[in-house]
Amino acid sequence: FHLRQEAEALKQSDYAKRQILQDMDAAATYPEYHWLAAYLHGEIAGICHVLSYAGCVEIDDLVVDESFRNQYLATTILKYAAQHFDGIKYLHADAEGTAKQLYEKLGFTQVDLCWEYRKVWS
Repeated sequence: FHLRQEAEALKQSDYAKRQILQDMDAAATYPEYHWLAAYLHGEIAGICHVLSYAGCVEIDDLVVDESFRNQYLATTILKYAAQHFDGIKYLHADAEGTAKQLYEKLGFTQVDLCWEYRKVWS
């Protein structure tokens, strides 16, 4: 699966890559999952997944490779997802993320704050 190999090469933390790859596995199993990829100069530059179900559209795991940032790829991916999937749009994003202004500019408003915890057992 070509997109999976390219996602592994994205410059992200190990946790982020693991999460993205798990979601890609789910996308191969469930028709509600959709992966969007943006290519620039023949290379994958950004990805996100969209889960469309019961009148809702969940946009998650939006990642733009560091070397392709500030070229409107995140904007393009989000606009595409918003235009091509019907339903109420929900964007899952890092509350402390630097893209908060972008999300607000595109019309998203914060409706909740979610904390995730992780315990590493030794």
